[in-house]
Amino acid sequence: MTEYRHESEMSHSGATGGYRTYLARWPARRLSLALLCNVGNANTIALGHQVADVFIGPRVADQVTVRVADTGQATFTAPAADLAGFTGSYYSPELDVAYHLSVASAGLTAQFGERAPITFRPIGPDRFSGPQGLNVRFFRAKNGRTVGFVLGAERVQNLRFVRREP
Repeated sequence: MTEYRHESEMSHSGATGGYRTYLARWPARRLSLALLCNVGNANTIALGHQVADVFIGPRVADQVTVRVADTGQATFTAPAADLAGFTGSYYSPELDVAYHLSVASAGLTAQFGERAPITFRPIGPDRFSGPQGLNVRFFRAKNGRTVGFVLGAERVQNLRFVRREP
């Protein structure tokens, strides 16, 4: 179970022989989607989410407020304009994979390959938290521009990603 735009999402994507698929269900909305493409480079997850947006409604990305897990009391608000500085493509030479980050109503969404997107919520300046204990800490150049991040989870810590220029 993943989450898309604050909605629980059950989904699966796949590919074989030049075909791409995406099946998704948003139980609370009683909404299901089956997407079949006969072109090998179709991003079925992104296409499926564009279709789902028609039924789920417009995006709300003015600001994001989340409860910080450490204290259970404090909140951290990140204006959508600030989150835009984190968007872009980041590459891990160790994993040979690129994560594509974009602003979402809950924070940042990371997309890689045909996998379901991962939502990261802001928990502090340059810090985000994701599902299953994932955490991200961005780092900046001297001019303040975001140039990469490190990803951590239970057994993996400080996995480095560097920003790719468009």
